[in-house]
Amino acid sequence: MLKGFDPRGDYFSLRTISLKRDEDMAFLIYASTLRHSCSFSLAMDVLADGRQQTVTVSNHGQPFRVTALYTKKDKDGDADVDVEKYRVLCVAGNGDFSGKHAGIWRRWDPSEYAHAVAKWRQSY
Repeated sequence: MLKGFDPRGDYFSLRTISLKRDEDMAFLIYASTLRHSCSFSLAMDVLADGRQQTVTVSNHGQPFRVTALYTKKDKDGDADVDVEKYRVLCVAGNGDFSGKHAGIWRRWDPSEYAHAVAKWRQSY
């Protein structure tokens, strides 16, 4: 987590960011939910050339969507992702145990993936 970052609340209600002409800035938006799912768009109040307007930031005209993970207790009583509850599972990076698709999202059968994770954990 970023130093001094608190993901709760409305960060910009107390802060303003000023940019010089032709200057840009990227924002990291952290969206999560512990249960269920939600969809959202961002409404940014922008002041440019002396005029204020609200700019909506979306996912190509559609709301962004975020879902909570299905979890279950592992053998030590800790929460673990219950991948077998999903109808579709896409995995990339270190989570792709096939070793064939580095950096590319790969579709897995959730049950097969659960068995691959269990086998990998047994090897460590």
